[in-house]
Amino acid sequence: MPRINPPTALLLLTDIVTLKPGDWLIQNVANSAVGRLLIPLARRARRENHDVVRRESLFKRAEGAGRRRVRRRRPRSRRAVKAQTGGAPIRLGLDAVSGRATARLSPVSARAGSCATTAR
Repeated sequence: MPRINPPTALLLLTDIVTLKPGDWLIQNVANSAVGRLLIPLARRARRENHDVVRRESLFKRAEGAGRRRVRRRRPRSRRAVKAQTGGAPIRLGLDAVSGRATARLSPVSARAGSCATTAR
């Protein structure tokens, strides 16, 4: 995993859609190994991220780990996420859970955005 997770995080950030500085992405496994790697990579590339974790205990851990910007347990609606991002569109949604979790990411992503799943 130490050999595959960093390149996976980088490829998820760079190969699905071209993100410019200031563009937003949302991921639903911010507490996973790849999700934790994606956050500093996005920060270094000046991309903004909306990190989603599934359990309250993980939410608090993510906050304690210095995640910046928006952190919610789950994206409840397009309007709520839009308020959290200051109205900026989310150009990339990254899902590693599948099922209902994927269904929650799709509506909050921008119309011209892309959603990718790594779930099996």
